[in-house]
Formats: sequence, structure tokens, C-alpha cells
Amino acid sequence: MTSRRCLLQVLGAACAAAACGEATGQSEATGSWPAGNLRDLSGLRPVPGAPLVVARDEGGVYAMSTICTHQQCDMTTDGQVSATGMHCDCHASDFDAHGTPVAGPARAPLRHVRVSVAADGALTVHADEVVAADHRVAG
Repeated sequence: MTSRRCLLQVLGAACAAAACGEATGQSEATGSWPAGNLRDLSGLRPVPGAPLVVARDEGGVYAMSTICTHQQCDMTTDGQVSATGMHCDCHASDFDAHGTPVAGPARAPLRHVRVSVAADGALTVHADEVVAADHRVAG
């Protein structure tokens, strides 16, 4: 009887989460993604079709994931990306423009990945190549 009760509780919780539309468990991007041109880059800019952003600051060009480190919601679809940071609508975590958590339940910083700049300014984000948060490419 205890097993049946436990199973029903687990199934009930799963159904409740699904009914509420809780979007957790999104996957990190893999592969290489075209990310526009350097001449058009200001602030944080989402990479079309991928849970990534590319950005430029005084140190150069960088890229990072938009997957919240709390429950893996994609902030490009379940949140907001602005020039100064990102907000996760799933559980109200906020990240600054460098991926550092500044509010909410998220405690870990966002994953930074390598970005390359071609001679013509074309940007490519290499999502499989994790880099240090302070890694920048001239641009």
C-alpha cells in the first residue's frame, strides 16, 4: 500500500509541474553557431536558434550560455535578455552582463564559451569549447 501511495504522490507532483508549464531542464547548446557581425554588436545579443548570447565589453568579445544555472530554463525563451543582463522568468534569477548571478535562487555563474571573429567581422560561437569567464577575443 505504501508503494502505491508513493507512486501516486510522485505522479501527482509530475502532473502538477507539467500543468503549470514549468520549463526546466533545457539543454546547453552544442556545435558552432553563426552570431552576426562584429560591427553590429553592442550589449548582449542572443544568437539566433541557440541558447547563447554574444557580447562585447572593454576587454573584447565574449559568449555565454543563456541556460539558467538554477533549474536550466533558457532565458531567451523563458526570460529576458537585455543589454545589461538576463532575467529568468522560471524562478526570478538575475544575471549581470558577464553571467554572474545577482539575484534569485541561482548561485553559479553562466557557462562561457569560445567565440571567434573572422577577418570580415563574422562572429561564430563555439558552444562545445568552455572558456574562463574573463576570456575575451579582440574586437
